[in-house]
Amino acid sequence: MKEINQNRIVIKAVGFGVTAGTIVILLFLLLFSLLMVKQDIPLAEINPIVVGVLIIGTFVSAFITSKIIKKKGYLLGMIVASCLYVIVLLFSMVVLGEGFSIASLFKLVMMILSGAIGGIFAANAKTLV
Repeated sequence: MKEINQNRIVIKAVGFGVTAGTIVILLFLLLFSLLMVKQDIPLAEINPIVVGVLIIGTFVSAFITSKIIKKKGYLLGMIVASCLYVIVLLFSMVVLGEGFSIASLFKLVMMILSGAIGGIFAANAKTLV
């Protein structure tokens, strides 16, 4: 019974972290789109900025999730990153009509690394941030 309750806590924490990460990503993309309206940003710079936004959102998401659970930060970070990646990939496929490519594989690797780092930082942090 104790294991079932612990699994529920982990699932809730992952869900909360993914939701928070999605909100952070959407807010940064909104900020970026407002910047694009004000300034002329070359097309070649858009994809790196989007990858940067995904890295920030994944880091925050993994940090929040791992801060709730307080252990196995790298694993929780990679799980949260994978969930966020699935959301991004589905959005890219459905809305933008893009398929799986080398660029999406690069996003996956960067998001998983960012999630693992965010989880490690949160699990090893001594004070609440």
